[in-house]
Amino acid sequence: MAKWCWVIRACVVGPAADLFPPQARDWLLTTTSPLSPKAHRRLACEAATQPFAKAAQALNEDWNIHYDGKQIQRWAQAAGQQLLDDQATERQAYQCGLRPQGPCNDPSLLVIGMDGGRV
Repeated sequence: MAKWCWVIRACVVGPAADLFPPQARDWLLTTTSPLSPKAHRRLACEAATQPFAKAAQALNEDWNIHYDGKQIQRWAQAAGQQLLDDQATERQAYQCGLRPQGPCNDPSLLVIGMDGGRV
């Protein structure tokens, strides 16, 4: 049986790594839009509450940019599709027996009634 292998040279990897800007990793940018998480939430909120053209107008006014309503629609729909995909993955994991993890922090106050739950 023959074994296959490829030799990876650094001169080939360097240009390929330059295709992905480091700020996408450093700034935790989403894959659906080149916006910061806070700006992405704002875009989603604007797109959810009003028509895409009006949302683009509001964002352009606040951020001093020139996005079209169609671009806002693409980003908002991609963000919505990502949420649906995450929800479907979580649902499938739940059906396989993997339960979602609870909150990491303990409650700051625990109240225990001495009457056994009777009021």
